[in-house]
Amino acid sequence: MDNDDAALIERCRAGDLTAFEPLVQKYRQRVYRLAYNVLRDPEEAWDVSQDAFIRAYQALSSFRGESAFYTWLFRIVMNVARDRARQHAARGRAFGTERVAEEDWDAVLATNLKGAFLMTKYAARGMIKRRWGRVINITSVVGLNGNKGQSNYSASKAGIIGFTKSVAKELASRNVLVNAVAPGFVETELTQGISPEAKKYFLDNIPLGRLGQGSDIASAVLFLASDFASYITGQVLVVDGGMVM
Repeated sequence: MDNDDAALIERCRAGDLTAFEPLVQKYRQRVYRLAYNVLRDPEEAWDVSQDAFIRAYQALSSFRGESAFYTWLFRIVMNVARDRARQHAARGRAFGTERVAEEDWDAVLATNLKGAFLMTKYAARGMIKRRWGRVINITSVVGLNGNKGQSNYSASKAGIIGFTKSVAKELASRNVLVNAVAPGFVETELTQGISPEAKKYFLDNIPLGRLGQGSDIASAVLFLASDFASYITGQVLVVDGGMVM
């Protein structure tokens, strides 16, 4: 690691906030270019850059110095930028179908449906060779029931269900199981911005009376990946607190 960077990092760890500013100045342009290459939006790239530096400062205690500071910072920037890109694609613009721009339609399907296709296409090769594997796609209850104002998002998630069932039939003879998890309304950074009225509406329609947590979805994925699910393929496991039953 660069000796100057190391000295500044140690000062930051000792509580000297001013020592982080030279690191920001040194890497600001490179961080911005990285974010811009992912988002292709100057304002979004600038916002992600600022967010990445804040996260880097907050996480300095976890930096061990095995690699260059910039390499570590690069991973933070890419994670933040990709999260932001996924959020924008998943948001799906709450318009009537006649008002959905073609580029918005393409962006949502490219992220959700094509993304699942590409991941499966390349990950399945090793599974086929080993004659063992698990593919678990993440769809949504709106892929089953639809959702007003989200025709592009709903179509992409319904497509994942059809894709999952088709690939399950293709790979079953190789002992590769392919299933999907369909979350309902889950508390995430993306859903925290909804109005209290909308949140109440969802809660009123969930028999279990609470929003889902990330751990609820992770547990479903873990089950499908385990030997407990060794005779299950081509299925959609709905995890929604009873919302669509």
